Amino acid sequence: MIKTNQLLYCIFFLILLFGCNNDDVVDTPDKPAVKTTKLRVLTYNIFGAREGGVSASDLTEIANVIKRINPHLVALQEVDVNTKRTGVDRNIAKELAELCGMEYFFAKAMNYDGGEYGDAVLSKLPVKATKAYNMSILPAYGGELRSVAQIKIEINNREMYFMSTHLDHKYEENRKYQSNQLLKILESLDLPFIIGGDFNAEPDAESVKMLYDKLNFACQQNCKQYKTFPATKPNSTIDYIMSSKSPDLTVDYYGVESWATTQSDHLPVYAIYNVITNSP
Repeated sequence: MIKTNQLLYCIFFLILLFGCNNDDVVDTPDKPAVKTTKLRVLTYNIFGAREGGVSASDLTEIANVIKRINPHLVALQEVDVNTKRTGVDRNIAKELAELCGMEYFFAKAMNYDGGEYGDAVLSKLPVKATKAYNMSILPAYGGELRSVAQIKIEINNREMYFMSTHLDHKYEENRKYQSNQLLKILESLDLPFIIGGDFNAEPDAESVKMLYDKLNFACQQNCKQYKTFPATKPNSTIDYIMSSKSPDLTVDYYGVESWATTQSDHLPVYAIYNVITNSP
């Protein structure tokens, strides 16, 4: 016959064995699911939209390239406003925006051919603010002044910056100087950003390495395989898309649109980003 204290010990042991797990369970609300949105981005040097400059004879050919790719955001380089080259009463950024059903912002780099020359951005997303920056050159080398066109956009209630730029086409010393200026601009920003542009240098150039150390390149470790210039038989990688080192921006796709060979002397570069629009 089991003594009373032995019986109580057995009951206590069974309670510990089978009941303690229920005591440890704490009801917690489910974490909100992370929401991501696809953001399609294009960078495109349009060769000044020169009529007959490559073989394009109409601005609609460049617009058709953009519409076929169907990006949310476009970084444009070599953009004319009121120049003799493309028309003293023509704003190329504005016309492309109208043809593509997008908003636009133009940043002047310098006076050119009776008008202005610089960079522009196009956007299908709401534009909250705009800003233009100027980048200088080293007096010992000379060359063309450059610009940065910046917009603040909103995607599913998430604000971020999108930018376009174009570095010096002649001298690596100027490009290093401008890369330093660009990094100072980017370091001052208070939101994640994506920037596209013609950097006029290969991935192993010092001016590009300076940026690679600080930014996330959409081409990641394999940039040299993405040849962007010249459009016919490309042999150089000089056009890039890059972003801030934010965990909320990851690359889903990156590629060069190699079919667009006649509209400019550069091929368009296209990326799709996953943007986290809420964080748990």
